Amino acid sequence: MRFVFSLLSHVGRVRSGNEDCAHARLDPTGTRGLLVIVADGLGGAAGGEVASRMAVQTIDDIYFTGNESPGDALLKAVLAANARIAYAAENGAGSKGMGTTCTALAIAGHTAHLVHVGDSRAYLLRAATITRLTRDMSVWAERVRDGVMPSSEYGRNQLAAALGLDAVLTPQTRTVDVASGDRFLLCSDGLWGLVTDPELLQVVRGAPLDAACRKLIDLANRRGGPDNATVVLASVDG
Repeated sequence: MRFVFSLLSHVGRVRSGNEDCAHARLDPTGTRGLLVIVADGLGGAAGGEVASRMAVQTIDDIYFTGNESPGDALLKAVLAANARIAYAAENGAGSKGMGTTCTALAIAGHTAHLVHVGDSRAYLLRAATITRLTRDMSVWAERVRDGVMPSSEYGRNQLAAALGLDAVLTPQTRTVDVASGDRFLLCSDGLWGLVTDPELLQVVRGAPLDAACRKLIDLANRRGGPDNATVVLASVDG
């Protein structure tokens, strides 16, 4: 299969630093396919930036060097990133309480493997449809899923799980069959919180990936840009 990808991250119009980190890498041997990651750090400007970049680096290192199947290797890599960030925060190599969301997608052969923690998101765009592949792991979203409609916005941005916060972590995992023409979109909440799913589909469908990334970020910033916004797009051919 042939992959094309593009990524873009922007600080937004309010914050002074960018705690998001986006990453995409192709395996030159073809065995591991394409790895894409979006991580949105938390714990303050310095801590969040350290945590998100540490997550990306750890996942990339372990995923491409392991002997496991792509899905097992990706899960192993995310759990290792969780342990590494937690250790760094406790032992002075980062900020106390730092952590990060992590949405990691590995496309190998005709299967996409997803490992997800936090409230960044992954979508599949196929033909004229958009499907969200991840479940938001936030206090607000979990209350809604439990049938409790919150009376306020309290907890909307409070994560129920993130890399680095707890030694025991159960990420969301998922596998998806891949077809030629599929497009995958990964983004932080600074984007999806301001751009609706139908708008994501309208912008990305059929457009060059670089132009679509730029248009999505510009749209978030025109709507105030209160947070860092990050998007990764990957298309599959063949």
